Amino acid sequence: MSSSASKWISIGLVSVAIGYFLIHMFRGTGPLETTEADRLLARKLQFSPAEDVYAIAPDGAFVQASTREINDYRAIACPKLGSDLGSLPGRYGTGGKTYGVAVFECLLKGRTQSGIELLTSIYVYRSADPAQKGLYDGHHFSFQREAKTRALMRQLKQTTRHHEKAEQTALWTSLADDGVYVPADKTQKSPIEKAMDLHMKRLRAQ
Repeated sequence: MSSSASKWISIGLVSVAIGYFLIHMFRGTGPLETTEADRLLARKLQFSPAEDVYAIAPDGAFVQASTREINDYRAIACPKLGSDLGSLPGRYGTGGKTYGVAVFECLLKGRTQSGIELLTSIYVYRSADPAQKGLYDGHHFSFQREAKTRALMRQLKQTTRHHEKAEQTALWTSLADDGVYVPADKTQKSPIEKAMDLHMKRLRAQ
């Protein structure tokens, strides 16, 4: 092989290596499409234990449940909160942060067993480092509290509708039947009260 051919092969290999790093770095900081968020979150919920969910009902009421009671999530939008390109290593396979990272918030619409749609949100941390790929392609999800969801609703101009008393009562009854707790509904028992009732029932049965 001539020296000229070897030179071009070396240049090609270096270019491939640089391209590999750049693709991963920019992939880490790129957008999070809603279809990708849906796919990854569905996989996470398939393999993870039940998690607490804090959501907003169609009438604007705050509700509590878990991923057992609220499922079939669909992302409305996933705005980016920030990103970091990271840095290349000192030599191949060593160094500090090698690939880019980005963080997002996703506003989700989930359904109860009877089909009632609720709004909630998740915080998403994404790393393009292959070492963090895992089951969810480098994404780490955590459901957010009520205030974060309401702030994201305002940002994305998602609103709820006022319900008259009879309509609201029917809604809250349906949510309770689906296992969703509405703190504003004083006829419902909270999850803590239900757990205490169950505990006392077991004690009486001994």
